[in-house]
Amino acid sequence: MKVRKGPSNKGMILELLRSAEMRTRIELSQITGLSLPTVMKWVDEFIAKGIVLDGGVGASTGGKPPRLLRFNYQSHHIVGIDINGSRIDVVLMDLAANVLRNRIRDIGSYNSFEQVVSYVCQMIHAVLEGSGLERNDILGIGVGISGVVDHTTGFLRRFPAFGWENVDLIAPIQRRFGLPVIVENDAHAAAMGEKLVGIAADYKNFVYINIGDEANAALVVGGALCYGQGTGMNTFGHFTVDRNGLKCACGRRGCLNTIVTPGAIERKTREALANLRDGQGSLILDMAYGHMDRVNIYTIIDAAENGDALAVNILKMAARCLAAAIVNITCLVCPEAIILDGKLLRNSHTFLEELRGQVQRESALLSGNPIPIRLSSLGKHLCAIGVASMILNQFIENGGDALSLRAAM
Repeated sequence: MKVRKGPSNKGMILELLRSAEMRTRIELSQITGLSLPTVMKWVDEFIAKGIVLDGGVGASTGGKPPRLLRFNYQSHHIVGIDINGSRIDVVLMDLAANVLRNRIRDIGSYNSFEQVVSYVCQMIHAVLEGSGLERNDILGIGVGISGVVDHTTGFLRRFPAFGWENVDLIAPIQRRFGLPVIVENDAHAAAMGEKLVGIAADYKNFVYINIGDEANAALVVGGALCYGQGTGMNTFGHFTVDRNGLKCACGRRGCLNTIVTPGAIERKTREALANLRDGQGSLILDMAYGHMDRVNIYTIIDAAENGDALAVNILKMAARCLAAAIVNITCLVCPEAIILDGKLLRNSHTFLEELRGQVQRESALLSGNPIPIRLSSLGKHLCAIGVASMILNQFIENGGDALSLRAAM
């Protein structure tokens, strides 16, 4: 397992400035243990580049009042992109992760690689046009995608939604805009977004889980992403929780993807409705006006929130299966928190509370302390902000030096 390295001493200084409203040169020297002349040299460089600004005079502690320093969150901007099986989301954000402009485009169930790249380039152009920014003002372009990404090369190895395999998203976007481009799995991107600009800032070790078309996860240890061989922890949805369950696309039975995803819950619900005996009923059918093909995750959630026993039982059973997988992870890595996202988790109180209760009860039995379960804080642009934040992280680690373009391959 590979853990990404942390920042250099120069990057550490810049991160301290980014993470606080104001700091002084002496304070930076004391926190890092670096000599004051070294700190002053690097701070002067940051000021010359416009990354750090003079914040005025601080309070005197008996001698000459120190000069305050503040990070300039508008010194650069980043483009973040989220590509999944149904839409493309492009954001332009500053270094405080404020989304300044964005474009969203719904896309169909199948698109060619060339067509999606064309859409992405059009949307990047749209968010940059009229922004008043020059190319040098943009640190780079980050692309988060719900597929298997080889983090060592940035190649997209597999994107099941469109049937893509072994494609290079970096090259055509980099050629079009002349900016550094990174590609990352959406769960990894979201996890680092939470760490850098979200609710996980104070956590060194946590697990991020997203329940979408598949169940995906990312592990952060020591404040850095953990990668496995090549592609990392992108197979969370293939945790086996029921060996007698449905056959998964991977060929095995009872994977999380066949139980806890919205699609799996919809299939389970339709089967249960079809097997209702005479005299039995369900609010789900009433909400779908008696049409089985109109039953979706939202009608199931609404029925459960209104006390429908069938909907409640199906959601709770799925939540317990997800809880079992989460508890297995916690036995190995002892995270400080579990951070969750996905429309099922955000919309179903029944599912979330069953999951939270099960995980906290079992984790308390195993370790003596219940593990906090928290919902993601980054909102609807989660993945786009997350992958843009990864570019911000590289910029900080580089000590404010520009990211490099990938060499032509």
